[in-house]
Amino acid sequence: MNNSLPTLNANRAYLIEAGICVDLIKISKRFSSNLNQAIIFPYTEINSIIEEAILATQYPQAYLYLKSIKYELEKRDKGKTEGYVRING
Repeated sequence: MNNSLPTLNANRAYLIEAGICVDLIKISKRFSSNLNQAIIFPYTEINSIIEEAILATQYPQAYLYLKSIKYELEKRDKGKTEGYVRING
């Protein structure tokens, strides 16, 4: 069984650890043949955010990927970062 899922950004391919991903079910794609989609879900079982140090050590590829798209994520959130992990760098 494969323990990582491939993803791409503009500059690099990443193999994201499967343990930090959850299946994505998109209704508009429900009847599509491509149902193998997942999202990074950086939360614990009790839905608290995974601390950055833990994210970096337990899920290093996911951490590198999130760090590589940090500015795009910040733009999407319009600078509202309360309650989110602050990725240094």
